[in-house]
Amino acid sequence: VSRTLRLSRMQTLVKVIVPAAAPAIVTGCRLSMGLTLVMAIVAEMIANPHGLGYAVISELQAMQPQRMFAYVIFIGLLSIALNAGLLWVSRHILRSHRWAHADHA
Repeated sequence: VSRTLRLSRMQTLVKVIVPAAAPAIVTGCRLSMGLTLVMAIVAEMIANPHGLGYAVISELQAMQPQRMFAYVIFIGLLSIALNAGLLWVSRHILRSHRWAHADHA
């Protein structure tokens, strides 16, 4: 397509390649965000005396299941909020794609 339209390399990148790759990039960001959150919580459980992961472990060890589950629910709500935020951003960035208007919540 870019050769037919005689686009330069930069125009090909901006008008053809990036728009075609954008849905996959956004999906990769959403998936990596979830994995990153899980890894951060696990790392806090193991090595960091501060943070949500440590709070969950310390409440478990202190026999405080109500507070522990409150932290777990907060982590779940944080994950949902981050995913919704990325979905909102992706819908605004990818307005021209059919994928952006489908319900992938």
